[in-house]
Amino acid sequence: MEKRTFLKGGAIALAVGAVGRPKVSLAAGGKTIGISIPAATHGWTGGLNFQTKRTVEHMKKAFPDIEFVVAAANDASKQVNDVEDLVARGIDALVILPFECP
Repeated sequence: MEKRTFLKGGAIALAVGAVGRPKVSLAAGGKTIGISIPAATHGWTGGLNFQTKRTVEHMKKAFPDIEFVVAAANDASKQVNDVEDLVARGIDALVILPFECP
């Protein structure tokens, strides 16, 4: 059975922002990291989206063999669909900031 690693929580910058090394071992090339975050609906999430895109640019330079896919959702049901699409795409890791927490 294939093992998938899911990173979850509010610290997107900690999970993806460490330009030195990602939190998931993806040493072998050809990997894909999916990132699911709330859309920029106000200032804080606008900053989150800006910093996420900026961090992904830095990560692509540091890890050119890794593909990063960012999905931003306007509501929880859209985020669920985005995550399902990312998993169906065959991502190797998922970084998620939930739109809503149960």
